[in-house]
Amino acid sequence: MAKAYINPEIIKWGRTRLDIPQQVVAEKLHVNFDKYLSWETGEAFPTIHQAMDIGNLFKIPFGYLYLSTPPESDELPIADYRTIKDLKFQQASIDLHDMVNIVLRQQEWYSAYSREEGKASLGFIGSSNLTDSQFDIVADIREKLSWPKNLFSTVSSRSDYLRSIINLCENAGITVVRSGVVGNNTHRKLDISEFRGFAICDDFSPYIFINSNDCHAGQIFTLAHEIGHLWFGRSGISNLNPDDQVLDAYEDLERICNQIAAELLAPETLLPPPMSELDFEEIIQLSKTFKISTIVVLRRLLDTKVISKKIFFELYGQMLEENANLERSKAISGTDGGNFYNNFFAKTGRRFTDAVISSVQERRLLYRDAADLLNVSVPVVYKLIDMRNFT
Repeated sequence: MAKAYINPEIIKWGRTRLDIPQQVVAEKLHVNFDKYLSWETGEAFPTIHQAMDIGNLFKIPFGYLYLSTPPESDELPIADYRTIKDLKFQQASIDLHDMVNIVLRQQEWYSAYSREEGKASLGFIGSSNLTDSQFDIVADIREKLSWPKNLFSTVSSRSDYLRSIINLCENAGITVVRSGVVGNNTHRKLDISEFRGFAICDDFSPYIFINSNDCHAGQIFTLAHEIGHLWFGRSGISNLNPDDQVLDAYEDLERICNQIAAELLAPETLLPPPMSELDFEEIIQLSKTFKISTIVVLRRLLDTKVISKKIFFELYGQMLEENANLERSKAISGTDGGNFYNNFFAKTGRRFTDAVISSVQERRLLYRDAADLLNVSVPVVYKLIDMRNFT
């Protein structure tokens, strides 16, 4: 079997960054401990097939194994706003790193493409300040996205509502992508306890990513929250959990984006009058009406003084259980099943895909480069061209 003369320092770096003991690595690679140790010390080399297994296990590209030195920085390429009470979340996982890098690469290409095509700069990216009135910001978002206050009443389900908001964003020049796995690797599921979404600000090609392992109500809230990030011109990763009672403890940017999301999704003028005596069933109905989670509704009613703190805490436990039911329903229904191309367009965005395929047809982009950008094989690129020509 042909040997892969890879750098043993990269093997050691890949193992230690995941904090996996050598013995465990040997077991997962189905080799004895001494043989694996010889790969780390450089006394021996694995076969090409074994080296590919090492890359998959350590979640690094195969080519990394041939680098002369390990990569200098493992920091996220965009800001990390996953903080609460001044405490940082755990170090970002390899899956989060790779997902951000995949989307960032697509965004950078699309931004360059948009400039080459002579598209106008979007005027709303970074147009607001944290000190601005949240109602003025929300009014501007509604105007720029053509988002009416009663949009929730024009659709029958949360999934339809989510698609409607995504369409508004896409029409305004914001690419929204959703996925529950890294690329197309179904073995690398994205953890919503680590992050729910992120925004990439750009005057020509802003992007929003949503972790689709969240329930639809959660995805709707994340999308509205990340729209706030675009208006402030602040790229970054978010993990605001609407189930948290202490949302005010998040740093200012996240807290204000959360307030903007709440006003977008449940406008104060459409809520019941202050100090209403609402019970559990009535709040459930409001959740169904606005197509958001019961916890978001409950928190919104508290913030707008529709209910008292006493009622809030009396109902909070019940609402957590209701939200848990939504999560269980999502887990049962699954995320990435169904038609490959429907999932594909959700993961890449139709406008971005169309731009890539158009560039291939115009001979401005090679097939293999298009496949690399879209995270698919070259035959899938051919299929996408056929679909575009047909439509």
